[in-house]
Amino acid sequence: KRQYQRRVRGRPSRPITMVLFRVLAFLFLIVVLEAKKEVTTLNGLTFDVVWGTKGFYRVGNTTEGVWWFIDTNDNAFFGRSVTSVNRGGRAEGRRGPYADAVDAKYGTDVKPFVESTIKRLNYWHFNFLGAWCTPDFWTPEFPYTIDLEFSFEIPFCIRGSVDLPDVYSLDWLNYIDQRAKNICSLQKDSKTLVGYFTDNELGWGQLNTSLRTVPPSNTPSTTVSPSLTQMVMSNSSTASYVYAWDYVLNKYQNSLTALSKAWNLPVVLSTRSDLNTFYTQKGLAIISETYQKDDDEFSHIFATEYVKRTSQAIRKYDTNHLIIGQKHGAPTSNAVYRSESHFNGIDIVSIDNYHYDMYKRIGYYWEGTNHMPILVAEYSWSASGCNKNGTWPPSPDYPVLCCKYPGYPPDDIAVQGMACPVPNEPKSFPFSSIQRLNCNGGYALALAITHPGIVGYTWYRWVDQNPVGQDPTQSFGLVNIVDDVNLYTVQVLSVLNQKAELIHASQSLEPILGGRVSNDVSSWEAYCPIF
Repeated sequence: KRQYQRRVRGRPSRPITMVLFRVLAFLFLIVVLEAKKEVTTLNGLTFDVVWGTKGFYRVGNTTEGVWWFIDTNDNAFFGRSVTSVNRGGRAEGRRGPYADAVDAKYGTDVKPFVESTIKRLNYWHFNFLGAWCTPDFWTPEFPYTIDLEFSFEIPFCIRGSVDLPDVYSLDWLNYIDQRAKNICSLQKDSKTLVGYFTDNELGWGQLNTSLRTVPPSNTPSTTVSPSLTQMVMSNSSTASYVYAWDYVLNKYQNSLTALSKAWNLPVVLSTRSDLNTFYTQKGLAIISETYQKDDDEFSHIFATEYVKRTSQAIRKYDTNHLIIGQKHGAPTSNAVYRSESHFNGIDIVSIDNYHYDMYKRIGYYWEGTNHMPILVAEYSWSASGCNKNGTWPPSPDYPVLCCKYPGYPPDDIAVQGMACPVPNEPKSFPFSSIQRLNCNGGYALALAITHPGIVGYTWYRWVDQNPVGQDPTQSFGLVNIVDDVNLYTVQVLSVLNQKAELIHASQSLEPILGGRVSNDVSSWEAYCPIF
């Protein structure tokens, strides 16, 4: 009996001992992992997060929470790049009028044009090439990026606001594998390749974004487009259609009646095709509360599948270079943002941003992706869309225009229309529209550089597409179609490029204000001295 009692009384001691042992082991593991956590000091900056392969381009986050690029020699830097650098003069390298000027000026041999262009970019303090530079520039002389354009191959999920590859299709997976093999396997050892873009401005078809919230309603809407889940479930020709229906019906006992009730559909579905027939084809967007929750969940799953599949395709053939992901054309939803994580294979989130409130828009992506590093992959200012009379508000045929606005433009006006007067512009000597564009656009860029999440910006584009002598004489490019310099733009960007590291490190405009620190747009006249 006493032996039995000893055994009974002693039983709890063994589990308690094991629990204590496991707790202590777990704490010890944490200490070891923290001790092994990479802490790197570069350029006087201390990094506690560094992603990428040493000896190639990397990104790092400082102990103060500021992201930077890191070059092959372990120097932290702020990225300044340009898109569409090629002798064709167009985004995809297609031959245009610029190509004739290049042939006449440099001859048909590739080398003279490449050398001249790189010399110019260095002189203007740019430090790598953005999307759509052609293979002529994939050289050891100047850093570059490659746009893989994984969504260019069928099958697609394209309908309405949805413009995406069919991520569950074996045909698409085979295509991106072959494309990665053809390109990435040959680039894996390059010391001047910064990284890969996976796609350009995909259409995610989201109801709720950083810029818009759709209130739930049991009445289908004609004022917004049907969103991703509804669109995918209405296109029976794709593999994603099968996956989407299986996912959704699994939530509702595989019952179309239960699904119809949950989504508050006025017309109950009797077959899967009814969703397309009674709703999508008629432009009726389902926006009920339950549908929006399901759409958010499925959108995240779909976006995660895209991110993982494209990242895996690249990593199969190249484990050295950064994955910069898709170039976002506009702020999207948190469901999509959350998919773009380092865990899923992304190193940098890239965005195209042409707006005066660029700093605020960077914040949408930065917060939505839980503080991932952000590359602005397209940015410029242009007078190409201005009305002749320069009136405000803009006309419906072109939403962003030059203006004679009494005061300063609202936050949501794009820099493409930033020909509004600079605050306190001298009335006796008013700026030209081109000067205003560069003052206002330069301020928006300078302010964006102060954001801790941005690692670089990309000017869109290398070549101006306006005919020489046409008013306005500036439309995006650093050079015009006869290869002459767009002087005002290059002046502003050269100044900002030269001081970009100081601006980003201080997270203030002091380096260009000369001690007059202000993030207030009303003080812009104090730091537009070149005019």
